Amino acid sequence: MAVAGMLLALSVQAEQITGQACYHYSDNESLIAARNIVLSLAKRDAIESYSVFVASSSLLDNAQLRNDAVSSVGAAVLQDVKIVSNDENLAERKLCVKIQANIDPIQTKQAIGATVAAFKGRPSVENLGLPSNRDLRSVRADRTSEGEKVVVYCLTGYRDRSAGGYASAVLTVRVTSLDDSGIPMIQSKETIFCLDRGDVENKTLKVATRAASVQIDLVESQ
Repeated sequence: MAVAGMLLALSVQAEQITGQACYHYSDNESLIAARNIVLSLAKRDAIESYSVFVASSSLLDNAQLRNDAVSSVGAAVLQDVKIVSNDENLAERKLCVKIQANIDPIQTKQAIGATVAAFKGRPSVENLGLPSNRDLRSVRADRTSEGEKVVVYCLTGYRDRSAGGYASAVLTVRVTSLDDSGIPMIQSKETIFCLDRGDVENKTLKVATRAASVQIDLVESQ
């Protein structure tokens, strides 16, 4: 009887989930980078549609917290990811992928619980979106103890645009802390130099302690 119970417990540890996504990539993006992005989007779809994650939605009532939970589950719990269908329309620059993966419901609950616990005590700051321009695509923003960590993907680089001049590949990430009324409190800036197209850079920028939201901008350095 004990052996049967143990076998049953083992049999329900892993559950299979699926996710899918499509992504249109720009003329300045490489095919390899676009494939990585669409795969990440499909993994996110699989996690967010998973029943255990859906059941925890009431705990994840903050956009940043939800992003943290998806990242935590994706990094620690998602296993044996396989691509089950892959459609690449290179003429229209559109990639679609469907994946399946195994996931442990208990570990998922633990990862979400740990993420929520770590988030408690932080300022409740809403991220107002991830911008892009002709040179940069911001692909992720995470709250850390030091501030807002922004991850950006270089759509162009100095080597690609050397004829256009050095300054064209030097960009600035700007984070503005806003109060409850949307009035700016402080502003932080960091410079990014894109040497080659496809480079990935991350910068952590200071956020006001009592900020209600943050606005991220990407601007060309003068």
